[in-house]
Amino acid sequence: MEVIDERKKLELLKEDVLRKEQARQKYSSGYYRLSLVSVEENISLWKKRYFNDDKEDYFYTYLEGNLLFDGRNFQYATPFYHSLACVNDRIDGWYLMDIEKNN
Repeated sequence: MEVIDERKKLELLKEDVLRKEQARQKYSSGYYRLSLVSVEENISLWKKRYFNDDKEDYFYTYLEGNLLFDGRNFQYATPFYHSLACVNDRIDGWYLMDIEKNN
């Protein structure tokens, strides 16, 4: 029973995040599939895979579905571990983000 409840919560979270992300990117071209990569340190890491060019983007949300880092998308991102995540941004390149220092 517990597993079903958690799965249902994740599906509802996914629907909410997808709705928010689509509303935020209403001028974006192409459709994508959204998948939850991980939940670490109360932060969800999501992957978008676009159907029209096989491009992938990553972004973070809180567990309630609110977008983190102004909804910024990354070319590559890792789950947070001890408050750190490694990301690759198409503009800034590779760097570490520290949620304890809000970087």
